[in-house]
Amino acid sequence: MTTQTDPATSVEQGALFGEPVTVPADRGAASTAATQDVELVASVLRLAQDPGYRIVERSGRVFRVDPANSGAVDEVPRYEADTVGQLLDGGLLELGGNHTITHRGHTGPARSVLVPKRSREMATRWSNLRPLPPGARQAPKPDEEQTSGPIVVDVVRPGRGLLTCREFGGELLRDNGRYVVETEFGHVVGRASSYRAGAQMLARHHGYRPGPIEIDRREERDGNAPPPRTARDRQLGR
Repeated sequence: MTTQTDPATSVEQGALFGEPVTVPADRGAASTAATQDVELVASVLRLAQDPGYRIVERSGRVFRVDPANSGAVDEVPRYEADTVGQLLDGGLLELGGNHTITHRGHTGPARSVLVPKRSREMATRWSNLRPLPPGARQAPKPDEEQTSGPIVVDVVRPGRGLLTCREFGGELLRDNGRYVVETEFGHVVGRASSYRAGAQMLARHHGYRPGPIEIDRREERDGNAPPPRTARDRQLGR
C-alpha cells in the first residue's frame, strides 16, 4: 500500500544520509531569499568556529556540533541552515574534511565547515561594533549646516527685541541707528541693520542656517511705550 502525505503540511526530502523521508513543510521548504541580517551572518560565522557545523552532502542538511558529546550533532533551524548555505555560496565559508556524525541514533558521514581567515577577521570587526542607543542622532558633518527652528523677535518696546528660538535665545538693542546683537547670556555678537538681520546673525553665530523669522511689533506700535533702552543703558545698569 502506498502511503499518502498531506502536501499542505509535509514534503518529501532526503533523509539524514540520503534516503527520502517525509518532514514538515516548514522545515523542508527551501529559502529563496538571501539574508541581509548582519547580526545573523556574524552569529553564524562565530558558530562555525565554535562549536562548528557539519553538512551531509547527499541531503544538504546542516547540523551543529554538540561539544558535550563526541561525534554528536544537533539539527539547526532552517533560517540558520539557509544562512550557512548562503555563506558557502559566497565563499565566506568553505567545506572541509569528512567526519562521522551521530544524530538521533543514526550514524554516517558529513563534511566539516571551515571559516577562512578573512571571514574570521570580518566577524571580529562586527563583534566590536556597538549599535546606537534608541533615539541617538549622528553628528552632522562639518560641511552640513542645520536649519534652526522658527525665530521670533518680540519687540517689547521701541528699540528692544527679545529673540526666542528652540535652539538659542538673545536680545537686540538699538544703538545709534543699528542693533546690538547679544546672546541670552549677554555676550555681544555684533551689530545689525535690522531686527531680521540681527536674528540671522545670531542664528549663524550658533552654527545654524536661519529658519523662518517673525517680527512681532505690537509693543512698538503702542504710543505709550517707554523710550528705548540702548546698549549704553544696559552697560550702566539703567
